[in-house]
Amino acid sequence: MIRCIRNRYGVLDTNDPRKYPFFDLIFVHTGQIQAELCEDQLLINPFQALLIYPDTPFRVFSVTSPATISMNHFLPEETETLPIEIQTLAGKKSSYKFFQPCSASILEHDIKRLASLDPDGKSSVNTSLRSLLMMLILTQLYSKENRQCPASSISPEISKIIDSLKNNLAHPPTLRDMADKTGMSVSYFRSQFSRQLDISPGKYLLDLRMNEATRLLRETLTPIKDIAELIGYSNIVPFYNSFKTRFKMTPKEYRDKHLSLV
Repeated sequence: MIRCIRNRYGVLDTNDPRKYPFFDLIFVHTGQIQAELCEDQLLINPFQALLIYPDTPFRVFSVTSPATISMNHFLPEETETLPIEIQTLAGKKSSYKFFQPCSASILEHDIKRLASLDPDGKSSVNTSLRSLLMMLILTQLYSKENRQCPASSISPEISKIIDSLKNNLAHPPTLRDMADKTGMSVSYFRSQFSRQLDISPGKYLLDLRMNEATRLLRETLTPIKDIAELIGYSNIVPFYNSFKTRFKMTPKEYRDKHLSLV
């Protein structure tokens, strides 16, 4: 079973450094937050989640205001009775797992339902229901099928644009192209994209590029100039400037800190 320790839902109202002796699952409902942990800086958009392992110092703060999140503290117990994905959490510490956008209709409903349950309720029914919901939430997050689905609150037209951006970082569609593909005017497309994702198309593309850049810097020996080209920068100078503005260090400094490839 899973022992739920605390759960809350609401506007993120603090950015103080924290460290807990249990797992902490953060799910973003609206807005955008930034998390700093394990020397990484992560931008987390709506319908993305961050699972922080025990004894991991971290700091979370809003990028857009307000940002609405859920925070759920838990510990897996009697792990042999849990789904295999959750069994693997036993004993993990000082790290994290980031979940990309997933189908939100059922997942978000379950998270909000968990938040509505009294965390101090002593009844066995309350305790069992919270445990089952937490297990269901984690199973959904770990499900490959769910992680690859666009959030149901995002329209099919916008979902196709998101896929197009993710698959074409080197040569992404222009704002006009995106609007034409959805049959919208440029201004209406921009407003619909921003309303559904709480972030503008330009900033969303920048997030995708920076996330892919950090992945390549951490996991490969690809030359930095080539990384810039792979994510759509024909000139390395704007890439350096964007990267340093975001992460407060150059791409080389980031690679020196995080490169995991030997």
